[in-house]
Amino acid sequence: MGNSGQLGYMTSIFELLDFRKFNSPSGAVLQNFSVTEVYIKRAKKCLSKVMRSHWTTDLDIETLKPRRSWASLAELQTVISFHIPRYKIILDECKNKSPVVSATNLTFATRFLAVFMFFKVKGCRPMTYLHLTVSLFESAKRNKGIVDQTTFKTAKKYGFDSLCFDEISLDVDNYVRYVRPLLQPWCDYSLVNRNGIQFQKLTEILSILVFQAIGKYVHPTRYRQIIETESVQIFNVEEQKLVSEDQKHSSNVARVHYQKLRSRDVAIKGRTCKEKLRGLHGAKMNTCVQQLKQEHCSEHESKNDNETTPIPETTTENVSAQIHERRGQFIERGIKRFGARWCSILRHPEYNFQPGREARTLRLRAIQQKLI
Repeated sequence: MGNSGQLGYMTSIFELLDFRKFNSPSGAVLQNFSVTEVYIKRAKKCLSKVMRSHWTTDLDIETLKPRRSWASLAELQTVISFHIPRYKIILDECKNKSPVVSATNLTFATRFLAVFMFFKVKGCRPMTYLHLTVSLFESAKRNKGIVDQTTFKTAKKYGFDSLCFDEISLDVDNYVRYVRPLLQPWCDYSLVNRNGIQFQKLTEILSILVFQAIGKYVHPTRYRQIIETESVQIFNVEEQKLVSEDQKHSSNVARVHYQKLRSRDVAIKGRTCKEKLRGLHGAKMNTCVQQLKQEHCSEHESKNDNETTPIPETTTENVSAQIHERRGQFIERGIKRFGARWCSILRHPEYNFQPGREARTLRLRAIQQKLI
Protein backbone atom coordinates (compact mmCIF):
# COMPACT_ATOMS: atom_id res chain seq x y z
CA MET A 1 0.00 0.00 0.00
CA GLY A 2 1.36 3.42 -0.93
CA ASN A 3 1.63 6.45 1.32
CA SER A 4 -1.59 7.98 0.04
CA GLY A 5 -3.39 4.68 0.61
CA GLN A 6 -2.11 4.52 4.18
CA LEU A 7 -3.30 8.06 4.85
CA GLY A 8 -6.70 7.22 3.39
CA TYR A 9 -6.89 4.11 5.54
CA MET A 10 -6.17 6.08 8.72
CA THR A 11 -8.70 8.73 7.73
CA SER A 12 -11.31 6.01 7.34
CA ILE A 13 -10.55 4.76 10.85
CA PHE A 14 -11.01 8.31 12.16
CA GLU A 15 -14.40 8.54 10.47
CA LEU A 16 -15.40 5.16 11.90
CA LEU A 17 -14.50 6.34 15.40
CA ASP A 18 -16.61 9.48 14.91
CA PHE A 19 -19.52 7.32 13.80
CA ARG A 20 -19.21 5.11 16.87
CA LYS A 21 -19.04 8.14 19.16
CA PHE A 22 -22.33 9.35 17.71
CA ASN A 23 -24.01 6.20 19.06
CA SER A 24 -23.19 7.16 22.69
CA PRO A 25 -20.84 4.34 23.75
CA SER A 26 -19.83 3.72 27.36
CA GLY A 27 -17.05 5.59 29.13
CA ALA A 28 -14.59 2.71 28.83
CA VAL A 29 -15.16 2.50 25.09
CA LEU A 30 -14.71 6.25 24.73
CA GLN A 31 -11.43 5.98 26.59
CA ASN A 32 -10.24 3.31 24.17
CA PHE A 33 -11.32 5.50 21.28
CA SER A 34 -9.26 8.39 22.65
CA VAL A 35 -6.16 6.21 22.92
CA THR A 36 -6.68 4.97 19.37
CA GLU A 37 -7.02 8.51 18.07
CA VAL A 38 -3.74 9.50 19.74
CA TYR A 39 -1.91 6.60 18.09
CA ILE A 40 -3.43 7.37 14.71
CA LYS A 41 -2.41 11.03 14.96
CA ARG A 42 1.14 10.01 15.79
CA ALA A 43 1.17 7.55 12.91
CA LYS A 44 0.00 10.26 10.50
CA LYS A 45 2.75 12.59 11.71
CA CYS A 46 5.39 9.89 11.23
CA LEU A 47 4.05 9.05 7.79
CA SER A 48 4.11 12.72 6.82
CA LYS A 49 7.76 12.92 7.85
CA VAL A 50 8.57 9.84 5.78
CA MET A 51 6.77 11.29 2.77
CA ARG A 52 8.68 14.57 3.09
CA SER A 53 12.00 12.76 3.44
CA HIS A 54 11.32 10.68 0.32
CA TRP A 55 9.83 13.57 -1.62
CA THR A 56 13.01 14.85 -3.26
CA THR A 57 14.15 11.30 -4.04
CA ASP A 58 10.95 9.78 -5.42
CA LEU A 59 10.18 12.83 -7.55
CA ASP A 60 13.71 13.29 -8.86
CA ILE A 61 14.17 12.76 -12.60
CA GLU A 62 17.28 10.64 -11.99
CA THR A 63 15.08 8.30 -9.95
CA LEU A 64 12.28 8.16 -12.52
CA LYS A 65 14.52 7.43 -15.51
CA PRO A 66 15.77 3.99 -14.35
CA ARG A 67 12.13 3.03 -13.73
CA ARG A 68 11.35 3.94 -17.35
CA SER A 69 8.84 6.43 -15.98
CA TRP A 70 10.39 9.45 -17.67
CA ALA A 71 10.83 10.37 -21.32
CA SER A 72 12.08 13.38 -23.19
CA LEU A 73 9.67 15.56 -25.08
CA ALA A 74 11.39 14.54 -28.33
CA GLU A 75 10.61 10.88 -27.61
CA LEU A 76 6.97 11.64 -26.89
CA GLN A 77 6.60 13.45 -30.20
CA THR A 78 7.23 10.12 -31.96
CA VAL A 79 4.18 8.46 -30.39
CA ILE A 80 1.74 9.99 -32.88
CA SER A 81 4.00 9.13 -35.82
CA PHE A 82 4.17 5.54 -34.59
CA HIS A 83 0.38 5.05 -34.47
CA ILE A 84 -0.79 7.29 -37.30
CA PRO A 85 -0.46 4.69 -40.13
CA ARG A 86 -3.02 2.44 -38.45
CA TYR A 87 -5.32 5.40 -37.81
CA LYS A 88 -5.16 6.39 -41.48
CA ILE A 89 -6.16 2.90 -42.56
CA ILE A 90 -9.12 2.90 -40.17
CA LEU A 91 -10.15 6.39 -41.27
CA ASP A 92 -10.08 5.35 -44.94
CA GLU A 93 -12.25 2.33 -44.15
CA CYS A 94 -14.76 4.56 -42.41
CA LYS A 95 -14.75 7.10 -45.26
CA ASN A 96 -15.34 4.36 -47.82
CA LYS A 97 -18.09 2.94 -45.62
CA SER A 98 -16.45 -0.44 -45.52
CA PRO A 99 -18.89 -3.09 -44.29
CA VAL A 100 -16.19 -4.65 -42.10
CA VAL A 101 -14.89 -2.05 -39.64
CA SER A 102 -14.23 -3.91 -36.43
CA ALA A 103 -15.15 -2.49 -33.05
CA THR A 104 -11.50 -2.85 -32.06
CA ASN A 105 -10.42 -0.51 -34.85
CA LEU A 106 -13.10 2.02 -33.97
CA THR A 107 -11.96 1.95 -30.35
CA PHE A 108 -8.36 2.44 -31.42
CA ALA A 109 -9.39 5.45 -33.52
CA THR A 110 -11.01 7.02 -30.47
CA ARG A 111 -7.97 6.29 -28.34
CA PHE A 112 -5.62 7.70 -30.95
CA LEU A 113 -7.65 10.88 -31.28
CA ALA A 114 -7.68 11.42 -27.51
CA VAL A 115 -3.89 11.01 -27.33
CA PHE A 116 -3.45 13.19 -30.42
CA MET A 117 -5.36 16.06 -28.82
CA PHE A 118 -3.43 15.60 -25.60
CA PHE A 119 -0.09 15.90 -27.39
CA LYS A 120 -1.01 18.35 -30.15
CA VAL A 121 -3.53 20.70 -28.55
CA LYS A 122 -2.64 20.81 -24.87
CA GLY A 123 -1.61 18.46 -22.09
CA CYS A 124 -4.43 19.58 -19.84
CA ARG A 125 -6.58 17.66 -17.40
CA PRO A 126 -8.10 14.56 -19.06
CA MET A 127 -11.61 15.67 -18.08
CA THR A 128 -11.26 18.62 -20.44
CA TYR A 129 -11.26 16.27 -23.43
CA LEU A 130 -13.62 13.69 -21.98
CA HIS A 131 -16.31 16.38 -21.61
CA LEU A 132 -15.65 17.98 -24.99
CA THR A 133 -18.94 17.88 -26.88
CA VAL A 134 -19.58 17.99 -30.60
CA SER A 135 -21.34 21.34 -30.27
CA LEU A 136 -18.32 22.81 -28.44
CA PHE A 137 -16.01 21.52 -31.13
CA GLU A 138 -18.21 22.95 -33.87
CA SER A 139 -18.17 26.31 -32.11
CA ALA A 140 -14.36 26.31 -32.34
CA LYS A 141 -14.61 26.58 -36.13
CA ARG A 142 -16.54 29.82 -35.74
CA ASN A 143 -14.42 31.12 -32.86
CA LYS A 144 -10.90 31.00 -34.34
CA GLY A 145 -10.32 27.51 -32.95
CA ILE A 146 -11.04 28.45 -29.32
CA VAL A 147 -13.10 26.22 -27.01
CA ASP A 148 -13.86 27.39 -23.47
CA GLN A 149 -14.30 24.25 -21.40
CA THR A 150 -15.88 24.64 -17.96
CA THR A 151 -16.00 20.99 -16.87
CA PHE A 152 -12.64 19.76 -15.59
CA LYS A 153 -11.05 18.68 -12.33
CA THR A 154 -9.69 22.05 -11.17
CA ALA A 155 -12.61 24.13 -12.46
CA LYS A 156 -13.23 25.66 -9.02
CA LYS A 157 -9.75 27.18 -9.04
CA TYR A 158 -9.43 28.25 -12.69
CA GLY A 159 -13.03 28.54 -13.92
CA PHE A 160 -12.21 27.95 -17.59
CA ASP A 161 -9.86 25.64 -19.45
CA SER A 162 -9.59 27.09 -22.94
CA LEU A 163 -8.42 24.91 -25.81
CA CYS A 164 -6.87 26.39 -28.94
CA PHE A 165 -7.28 24.21 -32.03
CA ASP A 166 -5.11 25.10 -35.03
CA GLU A 167 -5.73 23.95 -38.60
CA ILE A 168 -4.03 20.60 -38.00
CA SER A 169 -5.89 20.01 -34.75
CA LEU A 170 -9.19 20.82 -36.42
CA ASP A 171 -8.66 17.66 -38.46
CA VAL A 172 -10.46 16.04 -35.54
CA ASP A 173 -13.49 16.82 -37.68
CA ASN A 174 -12.70 13.70 -39.75
CA TYR A 175 -13.19 11.55 -36.67
CA VAL A 176 -16.45 13.29 -35.77
CA ARG A 177 -17.73 12.98 -39.32
CA TYR A 178 -16.70 9.45 -40.28
CA VAL A 179 -15.70 7.38 -37.23
CA ARG A 180 -18.01 8.59 -34.49
CA PRO A 181 -21.30 7.80 -36.30
CA LEU A 182 -20.25 4.14 -36.62
CA LEU A 183 -20.08 3.94 -32.82
CA GLN A 184 -23.79 4.86 -32.68
CA PRO A 185 -23.42 7.52 -29.96
CA TRP A 186 -26.11 8.07 -27.35
CA CYS A 187 -24.61 11.35 -26.13
CA ASP A 188 -23.19 14.60 -27.46
CA TYR A 189 -19.62 13.95 -26.29
CA SER A 190 -17.03 13.95 -29.06
CA LEU A 191 -15.17 10.92 -27.72
CA VAL A 192 -17.40 7.88 -27.27
CA ASN A 193 -16.66 4.21 -26.68
CA ARG A 194 -18.01 1.20 -28.53
CA ASN A 195 -21.20 1.33 -26.45
CA GLY A 196 -21.94 4.82 -27.70
CA ILE A 197 -21.47 6.50 -24.32
CA GLN A 198 -18.83 8.87 -22.97
CA PHE A 199 -15.25 7.70 -23.44
CA GLN A 200 -13.32 7.17 -20.20
CA LYS A 201 -9.88 6.08 -18.98
CA LEU A 202 -7.78 8.56 -20.93
CA THR A 203 -5.01 8.12 -18.36
CA GLU A 204 -4.76 4.39 -19.02
CA ILE A 205 -5.06 4.78 -22.79
CA LEU A 206 -2.27 7.35 -22.96
CA SER A 207 0.03 5.07 -20.98
CA ILE A 208 -0.68 2.12 -23.29
CA LEU A 209 -0.10 3.99 -26.55
CA VAL A 210 3.08 5.60 -25.25
CA PHE A 211 4.43 2.26 -24.04
CA GLN A 212 3.69 0.62 -27.39
CA ALA A 213 5.59 3.39 -29.18
CA ILE A 214 8.64 4.03 -26.98
CA GLY A 215 8.47 1.40 -24.22
CA LYS A 216 8.10 3.86 -21.34
CA TYR A 217 5.42 4.52 -18.76
CA VAL A 218 4.04 8.04 -19.17
CA HIS A 219 0.59 9.02 -17.91
CA PRO A 220 -1.05 12.46 -18.33
CA THR A 221 0.32 13.83 -15.07
CA ARG A 222 3.83 12.67 -15.98
CA TYR A 223 3.49 14.30 -19.41
CA ARG A 224 2.59 17.62 -17.81
CA GLN A 225 5.58 17.23 -15.51
CA ILE A 226 7.83 16.66 -18.53
CA ILE A 227 6.45 19.77 -20.23
CA GLU A 228 7.02 21.95 -17.19
CA THR A 229 10.46 20.51 -16.45
CA GLU A 230 11.80 20.94 -19.97
CA SER A 231 10.39 24.46 -20.10
CA VAL A 232 13.05 25.55 -17.60
CA GLN A 233 15.68 25.14 -20.33
CA ILE A 234 13.88 27.38 -22.81
CA PHE A 235 11.46 29.73 -21.07
CA ASN A 236 11.92 32.48 -18.54
CA VAL A 237 10.11 32.51 -15.20
CA GLU A 238 7.02 34.27 -16.53
CA GLU A 239 6.69 31.87 -19.45
CA GLN A 240 7.07 28.90 -17.10
CA LYS A 241 4.22 30.19 -14.96
CA LEU A 242 2.15 30.66 -18.10
CA VAL A 243 2.70 27.04 -19.16
CA SER A 244 1.82 25.78 -15.69
CA GLU A 245 -1.39 27.80 -15.59
CA ASP A 246 -2.32 26.76 -19.11
CA GLN A 247 -2.06 23.10 -18.15
CA LYS A 248 -4.12 23.76 -15.00
CA HIS A 249 -1.48 21.85 -13.11
CA SER A 250 1.22 22.38 -10.50
CA SER A 251 4.06 19.89 -10.79
CA ASN A 252 6.01 18.69 -7.77
CA VAL A 253 8.50 16.98 -10.09
CA ALA A 254 9.15 20.26 -11.85
CA ARG A 255 9.48 21.99 -8.48
CA VAL A 256 12.13 19.49 -7.38
CA HIS A 257 13.94 19.98 -10.69
CA TYR A 258 13.87 23.76 -10.29
CA GLN A 259 15.17 23.45 -6.74
CA LYS A 260 18.03 21.24 -7.89
CA LEU A 261 19.03 23.64 -10.66
CA ARG A 262 18.76 26.55 -8.26
CA SER A 263 20.89 24.73 -5.69
CA ARG A 264 23.57 24.00 -8.29
CA ASP A 265 23.58 27.60 -9.47
CA VAL A 266 23.87 28.85 -5.89
CA ALA A 267 26.72 26.40 -5.21
CA ILE A 268 28.70 27.65 -8.23
CA LYS A 269 28.15 31.32 -7.41
CA GLY A 270 28.83 30.67 -3.72
CA ARG A 271 32.15 29.06 -4.57
CA THR A 272 33.15 32.13 -6.58
CA CYS A 273 32.24 34.39 -3.67
CA LYS A 274 34.27 32.25 -1.25
CA GLU A 275 37.30 32.49 -3.54
CA LYS A 276 37.04 36.27 -3.34
CA LEU A 277 36.70 36.05 0.42
CA ARG A 278 39.84 33.94 0.80
CA GLY A 279 41.91 36.47 -1.12
CA LEU A 280 45.69 35.99 -1.39
CA HIS A 281 45.80 33.29 1.29
CA GLY A 282 43.32 31.25 -0.68
CA ALA A 283 45.38 31.66 -3.85
CA LYS A 284 48.49 30.40 -2.04
CA MET A 285 46.56 27.39 -0.76
CA ASN A 286 45.37 26.60 -4.29
CA THR A 287 48.97 26.83 -5.55
CA CYS A 288 50.18 24.37 -2.92
CA VAL A 289 47.39 21.93 -3.71
CA GLN A 290 48.11 22.20 -7.43
CA GLN A 291 51.81 21.46 -6.88
CA LEU A 292 50.93 18.44 -4.75
CA LYS A 293 48.62 17.18 -7.47
CA GLN A 294 51.29 17.57 -10.15
CA GLU A 295 53.86 15.69 -8.05
CA HIS A 296 51.40 12.86 -7.46
CA CYS A 297 50.59 12.64 -11.17
CA SER A 298 54.27 12.53 -12.15
CA GLU A 299 54.96 9.74 -9.65
CA HIS A 300 51.99 7.76 -10.90
CA GLU A 301 53.10 8.12 -14.52
CA SER A 302 56.63 6.97 -13.74
CA LYS A 303 55.33 3.84 -12.00
CA ASN A 304 53.16 2.88 -14.94
CA ASP A 305 55.90 3.66 -17.49
CA ASN A 306 53.57 6.02 -19.26
CA GLU A 307 51.20 3.15 -20.04
CA THR A 308 47.53 3.98 -20.02
CA THR A 309 44.81 1.42 -19.60
CA PRO A 310 41.52 2.31 -21.24
CA ILE A 311 38.65 2.40 -18.78
CA PRO A 312 35.36 1.19 -20.18
CA GLU A 313 32.68 3.82 -20.06
CA THR A 314 29.50 2.94 -18.26
CA THR A 315 26.67 5.28 -19.10
CA THR A 316 23.13 5.44 -17.85
CA GLU A 317 21.91 4.54 -21.34
CA ASN A 318 24.05 1.36 -21.38
CA VAL A 319 22.81 0.28 -17.96
CA SER A 320 19.21 0.99 -18.96
CA ALA A 321 19.63 -1.01 -22.17
CA GLN A 322 21.08 -3.95 -20.25
CA ILE A 323 18.19 -3.92 -17.79
CA HIS A 324 15.73 -3.66 -20.68
CA GLU A 325 17.32 -6.66 -22.42
CA ARG A 326 17.46 -8.75 -19.23
CA ARG A 327 13.77 -8.19 -18.50
CA GLY A 328 12.97 -9.16 -22.05
CA GLN A 329 14.76 -12.43 -21.39
CA PHE A 330 12.68 -12.90 -18.23
CA ILE A 331 9.50 -12.57 -20.29
CA GLU A 332 10.76 -15.03 -22.90
CA ARG A 333 11.68 -17.62 -20.26
CA GLY A 334 8.40 -17.05 -18.46
CA ILE A 335 6.40 -17.67 -21.64
CA LYS A 336 8.23 -20.96 -22.18
CA ARG A 337 7.46 -22.02 -18.62
CA PHE A 338 3.96 -20.63 -18.00
CA GLY A 339 2.65 -19.76 -21.44
CA ALA A 340 0.47 -16.63 -21.54
CA ARG A 341 -0.16 -16.60 -17.77
CA TRP A 342 1.25 -13.13 -17.23
CA CYS A 343 0.46 -12.90 -13.52
CA SER A 344 2.38 -16.12 -12.86
CA ILE A 345 5.36 -14.77 -14.79
CA LEU A 346 5.23 -11.47 -12.92
CA ARG A 347 5.09 -13.11 -9.48
CA HIS A 348 7.80 -15.71 -10.09
CA PRO A 349 10.81 -15.01 -7.81
CA GLU A 350 13.40 -15.82 -10.49
CA TYR A 351 12.29 -12.89 -12.66
CA ASN A 352 13.26 -9.62 -11.03
CA PHE A 353 10.73 -7.24 -12.52
CA GLN A 354 10.62 -3.71 -11.17
CA PRO A 355 8.03 -2.92 -8.46
CA GLY A 356 4.72 -1.72 -9.81
CA ARG A 357 4.97 -3.70 -13.05
CA GLU A 358 1.58 -4.93 -14.25
CA ALA A 359 0.65 -8.10 -16.10
CA ARG A 360 -0.79 -6.22 -19.07
CA THR A 361 2.54 -4.46 -19.67
CA LEU A 362 4.26 -7.84 -19.89
CA ARG A 363 1.80 -8.86 -22.58
CA LEU A 364 2.39 -5.62 -24.51
CA ARG A 365 6.14 -6.10 -24.21
CA ALA A 366 5.84 -9.68 -25.47
CA ILE A 367 3.82 -8.49 -28.46
CA GLN A 368 6.36 -5.75 -29.15
CA GLN A 369 9.22 -8.27 -29.14
CA LYS A 370 7.13 -10.72 -31.21
CA LEU A 371 7.33 -13.40 -28.54
CA ILE A 372 3.66 -14.29 -28.98
